[in-house]
Amino acid sequence: MEDFYEQMERVEPYFQPDDLPRNDLEEQRQSRENREKVKMSTRCIWCASCVSSCNIAAGDNEYLGPAAIVKGYRFYMDEREGDEIAERRLNILEQEHGVWRCQTQFSCTTVCPKDIPITEKIQEMKREGVKRNLKFW
Repeated sequence: MEDFYEQMERVEPYFQPDDLPRNDLEEQRQSRENREKVKMSTRCIWCASCVSSCNIAAGDNEYLGPAAIVKGYRFYMDEREGDEIAERRLNILEQEHGVWRCQTQFSCTTVCPKDIPITEKIQEMKREGVKRNLKFW
């Protein structure tokens, strides 16, 4: 499981806002819409079932893997996350052994004990990368 935990750590799987609440009793609010968007990805229990079922992860030790990508998705899509860290996280997810290695076989989604639509989340991260790189004259 060491490789699995190393891949998870590469996406910095923790909340990193730009601004913290002014006092200890103040909450960092999230809109209902945004909560619904990331809700399924917060269910990951780091069991690595998705990684075990992934053909790409079996042949590429540097591949982030489905669990790490979904964890990166969870924080990247959180509206409370800081802009700078979101950009850094997207760079991590878009690297050579990141989201673009996924061949969309759905095996990770099929075996997930928490019914997280992993493949869908990976595809959303691919779209985010494409949107960032689109240039209109």
